[in-house]
Amino acid sequence: MSLVPLLIVLIHAFGFPKQEPVKASDQFTVYFFLLEDCKITQAYIPEINDLHKTFSSSRIEFKAVFSNPSSVPDSVYAFLDRYPLALDIVFDEDQMIAHRFNVRIMPEVIVYRHNKKQVIYQGRIDNWFVSLGKRRAKPTQRDLQNCLAQIHKGQVPVPYKTDAIGCFLENQ
Repeated sequence: MSLVPLLIVLIHAFGFPKQEPVKASDQFTVYFFLLEDCKITQAYIPEINDLHKTFSSSRIEFKAVFSNPSSVPDSVYAFLDRYPLALDIVFDEDQMIAHRFNVRIMPEVIVYRHNKKQVIYQGRIDNWFVSLGKRRAKPTQRDLQNCLAQIHKGQVPVPYKTDAIGCFLENQ
């Protein structure tokens, strides 16, 4: 017996938006909200590149969003020289994108379904970090990878939301 139907019922009971099955025509953007001087962001760069390599397609695009007031082009490009990213880079100086999705922690990820104008996943990349300064030897739950695999299979991603662990986004 699968727990997915039960999880979907529980998610709906707590007021999360109804998630519809994924269709072949659906278009998605995976937004990674990053902070270049955050050690947790730096640690995740190889995983972000691996996810991009595995799941990027004509239906799923990936973007690295830098929303912190300290994330000026010079510091971001210096970061990218040290930690290369295969993603499109977005400077969110006015924090409109971060505010739209209520992002407060970096790294935090949003998976957005364009044709439904719907966030289908928000939160951590995985559970590698238990808290600030404390991490597992390796993750035991790969939330974003599972979400993207479910999209690829045409399934509803579960869970809808997890708590990100990282550095705080400073308000302008």
